[in-house]
Amino acid sequence: MKEEDIRRSALVHGYKIFKDGSLFNINEVIKKSRLNKSSFYSVFKDKDDYTLQLLQYIDGIYKEKISEYKGSDGLLDRNALQDYLQELARMSFFFYSLAKGIDAPKKDLLQMTDAEAMALTEQLKGVRKKPDIASFNKTLKFIEVIVLNPRYQDNDDYHRAIAYGVEKACSFIFEE
Repeated sequence: MKEEDIRRSALVHGYKIFKDGSLFNINEVIKKSRLNKSSFYSVFKDKDDYTLQLLQYIDGIYKEKISEYKGSDGLLDRNALQDYLQELARMSFFFYSLAKGIDAPKKDLLQMTDAEAMALTEQLKGVRKKPDIASFNKTLKFIEVIVLNPRYQDNDDYHRAIAYGVEKACSFIFEE
């Protein structure tokens, strides 16, 4: 198998595992993509390298999706964008969990109770200097409010505000 075929297979199967909401580990990716460890590690240096490449691969898929969400007036469809933001929340925690070796929560973060958020915060203590799940959830809710408020769609700040919110939400993954 060529290097590019190995990379594509591992990334496609990693994305499928993410979409299915299955528990994620590198051995599962290797097994599902019908690769062996030596061919997998000839392309990816280690788990972090694979994680980063998978994130970039999925980011490309979501950027394509965002362009499909634009209506004939050039504005983003609010319902579709809300779905995207929920996926973004799930994706952010998925990758953060993967990078830190913690099982990604199955539940949609926007529906998480305070107690569940606190339990997850406890899990993340020690791997982050300031675990702050609540502010991450607030960021997503803030974006959602902007998305659902039609008056923001009439001015140029609408897309800037969404871009800012999404960037803030994504920065959570890499925050130390």
